Amino acid sequence: MHTMGKYNVIQQPHFPLSKELARKALHVAFLYPIFFLTQDTTRILQLSLIVLGIAYYIIEQLRLRGTHIPLFSPLSRYVYRPHEKKKFTYAPLTLMIGIALTIQVFDTPVAILAIITVVVGDTMAAIIGKLYPLLPLPWNKAKSLGGLLGCAVTVFFVSVLYTRPLIAGFVALCTCLTESLNLEDLDNLVIPLSTGAFLYLVFY
Repeated sequence: MHTMGKYNVIQQPHFPLSKELARKALHVAFLYPIFFLTQDTTRILQLSLIVLGIAYYIIEQLRLRGTHIPLFSPLSRYVYRPHEKKKFTYAPLTLMIGIALTIQVFDTPVAILAIITVVVGDTMAAIIGKLYPLLPLPWNKAKSLGGLLGCAVTVFFVSVLYTRPLIAGFVALCTCLTESLNLEDLDNLVIPLSTGAFLYLVFY
C-alpha cells in the first residue's frame, strides 16, 4: 500500500484494466434473468443456468487437462487472473448457482433486486476499485472505500428502476456490507442470498 497525496492507495497485482473490463462484461451478461423473470419463466431460467453451469464445469475440466476449446480457451487466457489459470476457477460457477438459488427461493421482485446486487455491485466494486483504489478498508485491506462507493451508487440507481428509493438504498447498503467481506468466490452466493433474505424479512 502506498499514498497518493494524503490518501492511502491499495497496491494491486498487475492486471490490466482492459482485461478487468472484459471479465466484468461477461459477469454483466448474467443480468439476463431479470429481463425475463416472471412466475411463468422461473423454471426455464433455472434450467438455462443449470445447463450453462454444467457446460462450464466440463469445459473448465478440459481446460485444466490441456485441451484446447475454441473460443473458451483464448477467452479464458485473456480474462483469467494469473492465479486462476492453473486451477479450477469457481467464480462463474458460483455466480450461476447463486442466481439459480435466488430465483428458486425468492419471489420475482426480491429476486430481481438480489440479482442486481451480485451482478452490478460486484462489477462496479471491481472496476471503480481498480480505477480509484483509495482508502483500504480496516477489516479487509484488499478492498477500498472507492470501490464500495462505486458499488453503492450504481446499485442504488439500477435498483431504483425496480423499487422505491428507500428500498433501493437498503439494497445498496446490504450489497456494500457483503462486498466488503473477504468471501473470495463465495461472494457470488452470499451477496444475492443475503440481500434477498434481508429484503424478504424487512420489506416483503
